[in-house]
Amino acid sequence: MKRATIFVLLPSIFAQLSCAQQPAAATLKVVDSGDQTPVAAEIHYYPFNGQPSVIGFSDQATGNAELTLTPRKGELLYVKPDESNPHLNKKLRWPAESGVVLVEKPRAPVTKTLLANLNTLRASNDDAKVALVANELSQVSSSKSREGFEPESYRAFARALSIPEDQAVVFDPAQRKVVPSPILQAAIVSFQKENNLKVTKQLDYPTLRAKAGADITTYQNHLLK
Repeated sequence: MKRATIFVLLPSIFAQLSCAQQPAAATLKVVDSGDQTPVAAEIHYYPFNGQPSVIGFSDQATGNAELTLTPRKGELLYVKPDESNPHLNKKLRWPAESGVVLVEKPRAPVTKTLLANLNTLRASNDDAKVALVANELSQVSSSKSREGFEPESYRAFARALSIPEDQAVVFDPAQRKVVPSPILQAAIVSFQKENNLKVTKQLDYPTLRAKAGADITTYQNHLLK
């Protein structure tokens, strides 16, 4: 009887041990930098090696996000707030301090207008114009937020050139940032040559303007309808 009892209990014990040994999922909390209210956002992961991916979503009610993987120390995350509660993109290195990400609301009138227009262009999938406006936000946002828009500009421009999004960017360990991939760089050079632009090999404003067919002042001064 005793042996039988031990045999029956063993699976339960092993199941408990197995659960105890599984590491807890990595989490983040995304909140407004001012009043600390929760912010819904996509969590984008840019590994040292490999392709970027979305690894979590923060909840509007709590700001909490359970990540699908645990990044390595120093790897980059980009937090992209939901359009329903306009906040600026945010770049951070893993791990986040205290597990909390502070995202800013746009303050300057031009930044508010640019972000509102970016959300409109995102919804319409106008990739060339998304690249143009995201690039401008990377220039005019506060120092804490501007790097959050660079990868979005690169990836949108890649989509506008029919380059698969997962081939658009790579992590550059020398600069410790996300940069255009060799595939995207080559495509930028080809586009510059084909459109009689100065070949800078950079995703600069003349290149963005030419592809978008629009000037940035259109999106700085007027809200799209």
